[in-house]
Amino acid sequence: MRRALTILGRELQLQQRYGVLYAALVVVGLWAAVFAFLEEPTRRFLLPPVIVMDTAIFGFFLMTAMMFLEKSDRVLAAIVVSPLSTGRYLLNKVLSLTIVAVALTALLVAILTPSAVNWALLVVGVAIGSVMTMLAGFVLAARFESMNTYIIPSALLLTVVQLPALHYFEIATSKLFYALPTMAPLALVRGAFAPLPAWEVAYALAYGLLSCVLLHAWARRTFDRFVVGGAAGWRPTQARAARSDGRRRGPIAALVAADLRNVRRDPLLVFMASYALILALLGRWLVPWLVEVLEPTFDLRPYVLLIVTFFAVQTGPLLLGAVSGLMLLDERDENSLTSLRVTPLPIGRYALYRASGPILLSTALCFAGVYFVGLVDAPPLRIAAVAVVNALEAPIISLALVSLAGNKVEGMALMKGMGIFMFAPVIGWFVDPPMRWLIGVIPTLWPAEAFWQAVEPRGSFWPVIAVGLVSHLLLLWLLLRRFRRRL
Repeated sequence: MRRALTILGRELQLQQRYGVLYAALVVVGLWAAVFAFLEEPTRRFLLPPVIVMDTAIFGFFLMTAMMFLEKSDRVLAAIVVSPLSTGRYLLNKVLSLTIVAVALTALLVAILTPSAVNWALLVVGVAIGSVMTMLAGFVLAARFESMNTYIIPSALLLTVVQLPALHYFEIATSKLFYALPTMAPLALVRGAFAPLPAWEVAYALAYGLLSCVLLHAWARRTFDRFVVGGAAGWRPTQARAARSDGRRRGPIAALVAADLRNVRRDPLLVFMASYALILALLGRWLVPWLVEVLEPTFDLRPYVLLIVTFFAVQTGPLLLGAVSGLMLLDERDENSLTSLRVTPLPIGRYALYRASGPILLSTALCFAGVYFVGLVDAPPLRIAAVAVVNALEAPIISLALVSLAGNKVEGMALMKGMGIFMFAPVIGWFVDPPMRWLIGVIPTLWPAEAFWQAVEPRGSFWPVIAVGLVSHLLLLWLLLRRFRRRL
């Protein structure tokens, strides 16, 4: 028992070193800031899905990032010849991250609505949801060689995980939703804020615990079959082909040719661009439907512009920047970035080339998303200006990841903490000037503010665009300097 507690303590220390605990505090602060503007009944209604779909799955990507990092460092292969069993290794990882998920959820609830909460159901529901999603993520991730190849399947898995929210919001009601394992933690967390029938508590406890036990057994078998065997790296023939391309075509042309080949093998960037566009298109039908459904209890019309900002303007560069940053982290871990020092291609030009793809895609996504959603109207020239400034957030996020994170785990923790970029406009929406300008230290506020002024003209659109452009370029310059020093 003492040895198990010692190992668990070391896991928690490792998470602190990776910045996981700091990312958890950022998540609590962001949600607390958003919920602070809501009435008590609305808070209690929205908290269960937010907890289950976000804070309870806090460790979903962090655990898989740790697995990929330890796999590349051959740590997992050493587990086979160590006294630590496969089951105990998985249990320690899951328990340590579950402790963080439970702690941040408890802190969030204590801040927002501490009274009339069934803490036992809350803690058990969050723990079951955390264990369940992390083990399911591990089972899936073990079949892939890198974090980049895992992102697309993980997005599909998370979509399935979040399907019970359709039942909760009565978008689609059916008893079939109770067959989904993640319905169990949602039911338990819902019972923490509202009375729950005894049969539903019994169902959620039994089905949730059974799912965790079965997933743990599946994860152990997956570990032995897929993880210990290792993974193939970049083939020498590919390296020779890249060097040959560089000699024939020049460095930038060779990079373009190599990236076109990579898109066919690993279409992650294209997938994320498509995913962002699909979200924007869903908003075209989903937002009017929600306005109608919620009308008896909540008037959503004043917030339509904010919702369009979130889906059509912000999502594209944040997703593309995160993916581009993960790709750069992979290249740095493989020493591909270090090798640039002995090539004709300067580091600065390489960084600008890497930034160009996400910038162009983000610009197109913003422009197309606003007009595809069709819920707001603004002059095309102003939307184009917003799209260009907004697109600069993609390289800011990717350079921040590769410049500030030491490995993939720190990168995933940093991405979680970067949620403040997404929430800055949400907070700014509820704050009037001049207090709103204080939030402008976070650059995502400026394109959002410019978008609002493009839709509802107030006479200060172009000054806001100018401030946004200068602040984004300044931050890009600082991150590029740090990126050069890290290589």
